[in-house]
Amino acid sequence: MSERRRWDGHRLVWIALGLVLAVAVGFALSQYIGAVLFALFLYYATRPAYRRLNRHLDHPNIVASVTILLVVLPMLVIVAYAGSWRPGSWISSSPRATSKWSGRRSNRTCYRFTRVT
Repeated sequence: MSERRRWDGHRLVWIALGLVLAVAVGFALSQYIGAVLFALFLYYATRPAYRRLNRHLDHPNIVASVTILLVVLPMLVIVAYAGSWRPGSWISSSPRATSKWSGRRSNRTCYRFTRVT
């Protein structure tokens, strides 16, 4: 049997170590899969705007900044609008509209609901 095809203990240890390392890296990266997919979506969503602006402007850093602003500014407007809206502000303040249940916070992080009489 040739030297290349012979399986010895050292190769098995290195293969096992490589598999353990691959599983550990895969587990660590799986925590960020949402952010990676969102970044990939933003890349493909902004690429046409970047190419169109790049034809008219000479500096690529300015084009990248303008493209990011075109994406970030509408997001900030939506977040600011959503933040200015008070939950429950559309509910009437009449006694019929108020709930008979109130959430009272205990010492723990969960809520206990007690009936208000």
